[in-house]
Formats: sequence, structure tokens, C-alpha cells
Amino acid sequence: MMIDWVAMSEREYFANVAKRPSMFFPGTGYRAAICFLEGYGQSAARRGGSWLPGWQQWLHQRVGETGNLGWIAHVLMLVGPDLGRRIDSFTAEENERAVARLFQLIDEYLALRESEADDGARDEADRAEVTGRDGAV
Repeated sequence: MMIDWVAMSEREYFANVAKRPSMFFPGTGYRAAICFLEGYGQSAARRGGSWLPGWQQWLHQRVGETGNLGWIAHVLMLVGPDLGRRIDSFTAEENERAVARLFQLIDEYLALRESEADDGARDEADRAEVTGRDGAV
């Protein structure tokens, strides 16, 4: 069965990346994953979009940090305090933990965004039902 990469949602896309990381980036390390995601983000920006709008702020809230650390460091803070050093020195197990947690967090964030979008669509439908199609109450 062929996978339609274009038609799937971002959540489905990243779930597939998480299942088969070596299909999308060389190796399985955290550095390779963040390079892939930064490239994904640059591609989205070139097309007028944004990859995961609000992601940075969501991670700030999760970590309880509002400083100037970027999402890459925040993910590591959520993996565990033992990963607070240079990513080049991670063991294979630490890389695996960091990549798994990264894609778990992306999935949680995208699930939240989908839920908020569904709530917004339901609110819109409820307003349309109450006001009628022509907007009259």
C-alpha cells in the first residue's frame, strides 16, 4: 500500500517519521532529528507557513521556563535533567530517549491543536445553528 505523504495531517506525518526516523534523516540521533525538523520548518517558512505554530510557547509552559532557551533545549529538559550537556556526547540510549520524547511531545502538541480546532469548528457550527444561516437570531 502506498502512503500518501501529501494528504496526511501533520500529526500523521510526524507519527510516520517517529516510526521510521532513518527513512527521513541519517542515523537515529537527536542532532539528526532536530536538523530534520529545522529543515522542515525552513521549508514551511519559505512557503509562507510555519511548522508547529505556538510550539515554542507550549514547551515554555511545559517546562515552566520563560527564558531564552529554544525548543531544542526545552525538549531535553523534558527528557530528563541528566541530558543537560552537549548533544554530541549523548550515548546511543540517550539519543534514543531524546528522539522518542521529541516525537512524543510533537504528537501531544498536535493532538492539542487538533482538539482546539475541533472545538472551534463546533463553536462555529453552534453559532450558525443558533443564528440561522442568514445570521438573524
